[in-house]
Amino acid sequence: MLESSNLITFNGLANSSSYDTFLLDEERGRLLVGAEDYIFSFDLVNINRDHKQIAWPATPSKRDECKWAGKDSAASSPSLSDTCK
Repeated sequence: MLESSNLITFNGLANSSSYDTFLLDEERGRLLVGAEDYIFSFDLVNINRDHKQIAWPATPSKRDECKWAGKDSAASSPSLSDTCK
């Protein structure tokens, strides 16, 4: 695919691979992708056009919950993933 130029990669957030939530909004024609502290919104007709990046950091109380549970709040901040469940 790379050789035929049919694939365009999405770099997203630097140093992040935590894209763990994918929601399809067929009514609006958008793909929502949750990452650590961000939501990306892509156009389903042309995924390379008009993508948006929205900051969605975890609340201080959610970060405290992570600490109390023994989780690394920076590595596993509950944002879009927990909100959509």
